[in-house]
Amino acid sequence: MNVVKRYIPILMLLILFAATGLPAQDAEGSRRGVFAPFVSRLDVIPQGEEVALTWRDSPDLSGGYQVLRSTEPISSDNYTQARVAGRVPPGEESFLDRPGVAGEYYYAVAGEMATGAIYPIFIPFRNATAGPVTVEPGPPPEERAASITDISAVAEESSVDVTFSASKEGRNLVVYRSTKTIDTLEVVAEATRLATLPSSERSFVDYPVPGVDYYYGVFDSELVALGLLEFEPRSNVTADPVGLPLATARQATPEALRRTMRRRPLPLLSVNREIETGRLIGSQRQPPFPEPQELSPETVAALAPLRGNGDGPDPEEPRLVILPEERISADKGPDFTLATIVNGTLERGNWAEGQELLENFRTLPLDEEITARVHFYLGQSHFFQGDYRTAFLEFLLAREHYFAASEPWLDSILKRLDQ
Repeated sequence: MNVVKRYIPILMLLILFAATGLPAQDAEGSRRGVFAPFVSRLDVIPQGEEVALTWRDSPDLSGGYQVLRSTEPISSDNYTQARVAGRVPPGEESFLDRPGVAGEYYYAVAGEMATGAIYPIFIPFRNATAGPVTVEPGPPPEERAASITDISAVAEESSVDVTFSASKEGRNLVVYRSTKTIDTLEVVAEATRLATLPSSERSFVDYPVPGVDYYYGVFDSELVALGLLEFEPRSNVTADPVGLPLATARQATPEALRRTMRRRPLPLLSVNREIETGRLIGSQRQPPFPEPQELSPETVAALAPLRGNGDGPDPEEPRLVILPEERISADKGPDFTLATIVNGTLERGNWAEGQELLENFRTLPLDEEITARVHFYLGQSHFFQGDYRTAFLEFLLAREHYFAASEPWLDSILKRLDQ
């Protein structure tokens, strides 16, 4: 008898749904006469600091579901105060929640409408828990984290091999590179974040700028996020700097740039017709020049912007331009190295340091396209230091591959040199 009493509220709700005329979603729902926009067989199992939920999707819904969590039983009166622990697409029928704080929690799984709102129907033992589940406190982050030991960084021909050991699998590790000894959180904040790796990995290959000494560090990602880092030389941070040798044979000077600025001769101008008549010119005749004529006012107005007489408004002060290639996330190789220089050093306005890094970087064997990008950023580095003539040469070398990006810089430099 007690069992019957227990399910009377559920039966009454089902009768109410049918009476209110909620629309059926399919033919099967129409035959049943009941629209049931909620899951069934909700099972909630605490697992220490995590909670595993499983259920059966509603056959009347084609959308997803929201998992609600609260410290009080969830009902149609207070569901707006519950936290949305997650959203689950149809067909998955499970969710793993990690509240983050120990305590007792109630859960519900609500069907989601096309508008993003939920169906505010909560039935104990069907799509909502009748009692709380207890989340136990987990171990502190320092115990959960993987400990890093035996770090080593060795320079190869064009890369640096960073090797290390991790005490646990199933964790994420973060690899850093810095020009300073990695011994404080401030240095980590300024360092280059090279990669995030699973703790099953034991090495990372870096492609740094030649001619610069670097230090490396590897840490558990959770400790990085919480700022709970400890620095142990030769365990999780390198004690000695390592760098690639600088190949001086490929370094370019302004004189070399001038020699390579034009690789093909200018075309020969062949005039074989008279300018006014269009008749062919014999081999013994000098082509007659037309008589000077006054230009019409319309022509004078049209030519004025092209004469560069400085009467027009001054262009806006240029700012650093970053090409789309450096906004794409590359994980290794020259593209990654160039992106770290541009998005780090240059974006902070360190033009002299960026120039040095770029000049060292282009000593590597690079393809034509990435070399053109190096010229483009070197042009900007020289420009912002006031060395307009060298900047002009750099932009000319970048112009063949990046014409639209280089032209405004060339125009701006010509205006400044003309003043």
